[in-house]
Amino acid sequence: MRKLVLLIMLLPLSFFAQEVTINGTVYESETTEVIPGVSVLVKGTKKGTSTDFDGKFQIKINKNQILIFSYLGKKTIELKAIPGMKVYMEEGLNQLKEIVVSVGYFDVNKKDLSGSIAQIDKKSLEKVRTTTVEQLLQGQVAGVVVSESGEPGGGIGISIRGTNSILGGTQPLYVVDGVPLDPISDAQGNDSSGQQQTSLSFINPNDVEKIEILKDAAATAIYGARGANGVVLITTKSGGKDGGKDNITVTVDNFVTNVIQTLGVMDGPQFENYMNQRVINQLYVDITDPARAGGAFDGTQDLNATNYPELATFALPFQTTSGINNNWQDLIYRPAVS
Repeated sequence: MRKLVLLIMLLPLSFFAQEVTINGTVYESETTEVIPGVSVLVKGTKKGTSTDFDGKFQIKINKNQILIFSYLGKKTIELKAIPGMKVYMEEGLNQLKEIVVSVGYFDVNKKDLSGSIAQIDKKSLEKVRTTTVEQLLQGQVAGVVVSESGEPGGGIGISIRGTNSILGGTQPLYVVDGVPLDPISDAQGNDSSGQQQTSLSFINPNDVEKIEILKDAAATAIYGARGANGVVLITTKSGGKDGGKDNITVTVDNFVTNVIQTLGVMDGPQFENYMNQRVINQLYVDITDPARAGGAFDGTQDLNATNYPELATFALPFQTTSGINNNWQDLIYRPAVS
């Protein structure tokens, strides 16, 4: 009995003995300088801490647990917790470093940008199904307004950060694979077609790799006065990026089109009444014509075939109802699948 009581009393001590205090310091592997603000998390739990200004940390955990060290721009590492840890973190593949942005005549990493430049990558473009390149920008970039013309094939207006000129145009400069396109002179494919046609109508939206938009003074610094309204850089897809491997992309679009609004027409009985009233009105016009041979009807003559021979051949087209009441729009139109 005494042994059982002693065992029960020692059990809590054995549990508490499993929890230890782990301390250590986190360094940068290249410079061996301490790194403050490193996140230290116990794997599989929500328990954690962070390093102080001197790169030191202290945390209470159970034995044999794993610590996860993570920091922006560094590789996340997992280490078994031991007292007096010295952790060296290597430089990781920063997400900003992987994104390359075209700025005029050269490409830079996004982390090195100092101007206001927005990029729409390939994944974002694939989610939008449009027929024109300009429509790819709708709702994608803040400060970019896309206005469409009601004319089929008509030009599409793009304004970046509002209207920059009262008398001049607001269209930005388009640069396709490094070739500037004037939105006015290069868009005149049909000079007598009415409104200005879009200057990017020759580009298939499925062939666009990415789109960058230069919003601020960076556009003017590179392209001069032509970039005063902003610059839209369009990079199309090209071969040789996959090490010579074949890459086939198939795009399939399915559409179901319905008539959303039909014409208001008469039904069968209304049409019959209309046709009957039409011939009655025409008869009245004929017999009341002042130039009619035999005199015009003024209401005092008897309406008979002797006085008015027109009545001999007069007949209503629908003396009795035909019983036909078809809405030909419902019978003709059907959903179009394309």
